[in-house]
Amino acid sequence: MYTAQADSGVVVGEFDVYTDFVAGDKFDLSALLAGDEFEFLDAEDTAFTGTDKEVRWDKTGGRTIIEIDLNGDGTADMKFELDDEVDLTAGDFVL
Repeated sequence: MYTAQADSGVVVGEFDVYTDFVAGDKFDLSALLAGDEFEFLDAEDTAFTGTDKEVRWDKTGGRTIIEIDLNGDGTADMKFELDDEVDLTAGDFVL
């Protein structure tokens, strides 16, 4: 569960890396917004739209990168990584 932006950074060495993600696991982002909800961008490598509270993902180099834009500025405020290429859906998150 992530509860604050500082829970995971945006540069290598500062963000979380998951090595054991399997089908059925969920990333819990619900506490970040205190009652509000995230918008999950379904398509791989979809750009942020400039709206706050968006989650996007991309597969690259044998890994999956998940990025979160909390404030709507179009850049990642949080990031985490899976050590495998995984097609993610909104169902993989508690948003």
